Amino acid sequence: MNPFNTNESNIEQFIDQCIKRDRNAQKDLYKYFYGFAISICLRYSSNSHEGTQIINKGFWKVFINLYKYNRQYPFRLWLKKIMICTSINHYRSNLKITEFDDSFDVKASIKDINLERELNYHELLIMVQKLSPACRMVFNLHVVDGYSHDDISKMLAIDIATSKSILSSARIKLTNQMVIF
Repeated sequence: MNPFNTNESNIEQFIDQCIKRDRNAQKDLYKYFYGFAISICLRYSSNSHEGTQIINKGFWKVFINLYKYNRQYPFRLWLKKIMICTSINHYRSNLKITEFDDSFDVKASIKDINLERELNYHELLIMVQKLSPACRMVFNLHVVDGYSHDDISKMLAIDIATSKSILSSARIKLTNQMVIF
């Protein structure tokens, strides 16, 4: 099968073969979804090396747990959830000191900036990767992936108010970067 000419029924065949531990099917599934998965992992990582570590851990979890995938739902959603959870677990395992720092230097407010400046994906990714791990995590979970502060507080074991504060800090830091960028 050619993974670059894939439809939902072909994905089902890949999944069946991956469950049987077919290495070629696993490789093809990895290649096919690599771009999608790495875009998630890079948003949650501080650099491409860390993003690669996360995606590899994530696909390892995918292949081990593939038999649990509920085929009533799109595979991409299941994969996305695994990559986000793997990113959170990576963040937790590398967290030595809680970085929920409420002190930040406000050089500009959002209303002081012309937000019409268009950023390409790469520029935005670089800006997000410069955030502290806590800011990057909360920003991505809330703004990009649409989780509520209640969900984030449960995922990261923090208060809802802390989640909101971190998001505010992340937005200000990104805004400041836009001024400099």
